[in-house]
Amino acid sequence: MVAVTQSLSSVPPIDLAQLFAESPKAAGSHDRCVPLARTLELVPELRRRYGITRISDATRLDRVAIPTICAIVPDSDDVISNYSGKGATYEHALASAVMEATERQICARFDPPTVSLRPCDIGGGIDLKGLGLYEEAWDRPCQFVAGIDAISAEVVPVPLALVRCPWNGPRTFDTSSTNGLASGNNLTEAVYHALFELVERHVWSMTHARAHLRPRFLLEAFARRIGVEPDFSSLVDDAVAKEIRLPTGCAAVDSLIAEVEAAGLSIRVLALEEPGLPVCIIASIRQLGVDPPLAHAGLGCSWSPEHAAMRAITEAVQGRLVDFQGAREDMLREDDPRTCYGNHGRRRSTLPHGRWYFDAPAQVVTLHSISDRSCSDLGRELRALVDAVDAAGAPRVVVVDLSPSDLPISVARVIVPGLETGMVDGRIGAALRRVIS
Repeated sequence: MVAVTQSLSSVPPIDLAQLFAESPKAAGSHDRCVPLARTLELVPELRRRYGITRISDATRLDRVAIPTICAIVPDSDDVISNYSGKGATYEHALASAVMEATERQICARFDPPTVSLRPCDIGGGIDLKGLGLYEEAWDRPCQFVAGIDAISAEVVPVPLALVRCPWNGPRTFDTSSTNGLASGNNLTEAVYHALFELVERHVWSMTHARAHLRPRFLLEAFARRIGVEPDFSSLVDDAVAKEIRLPTGCAAVDSLIAEVEAAGLSIRVLALEEPGLPVCIIASIRQLGVDPPLAHAGLGCSWSPEHAAMRAITEAVQGRLVDFQGAREDMLREDDPRTCYGNHGRRRSTLPHGRWYFDAPAQVVTLHSISDRSCSDLGRELRALVDAVDAAGAPRVVVVDLSPSDLPISVARVIVPGLETGMVDGRIGAALRRVIS
């Protein structure tokens, strides 16, 4: 491992002290230390640099007056060219769309200094097999880039195939996704957003395993023991998530809920919790009496339950609009085959029944009963998040810096072996196996 890290030492290291340094949040913001107005000033240059030829306001495709903005990159190096942004205001949604398009183009073009190593020759690095490394790639030279472990401060070799997406090189991993990719006005913001995304997908996957998968495994085992075929048709998921009573009593959240309900739609908000980790909120919006049925969900994760709920609701609205727009290249019909880039953009032909995230019974709680562990400093919140992930059993929190050197923005890829991704790529890791075994 020492020889490997020495070969990567020519890459400028990430300054962890700076990453976790005091970073007061911008006024009125939960997740940025640079004012939104400063980000919006960068939009013209980001559009020019990364081929964003058109910005469209898709909000009026629906009757819900919560903004969704699209940024279009016709000559995209990514697998998609249409990027959507969400937010409580037009300005927030615009910044969201442009920054997503930017980070994905940067990731698709990422061409850093690399070293050629065989995964089998690396000891003490990342558990590559646990991240889906193909057996055929174990003793084959692969290109590696430098990352830094935010827990131990060690330089860690990271396969370029885990960082760049889409990956068009030799078959190395069973999936290629942007899970754990994010941008920000600086590296602290970018890593903050990326790590929260990974934690969000982990909590979502763990909740699904406890509520949906485990009861089915138990029923199947019992049915086999008595020699009958299991009947899952009437099985209702376990009540693992907690339903948030509406209205919540939080003005910012309730204004979003009111917009959804004013459009004649129903909304359900659930809290998902794992010990020590920030709360994850899932919001589902449904429209009955239409064919095909319309049901969309969104997720949000934050130390602040209010912020998590706002992110979940705006993402659910965004998902509904993206479905109506039909312009994203990764939308899948119900019978389309799964792709290596993910399975979460699949349309349904029937509404789910008895599912924990949709209509299964759940304990009702208030939003204010969920602990708010947020503070006024982004650096402190990021440090707390890394510590929480460490305490949850993740061996490493590896950060790769993709930031352009000549722009005041940052892009980061964060890789955390041990956090579950089953709801994104179907992989069953050690934590999920413990739940369902």
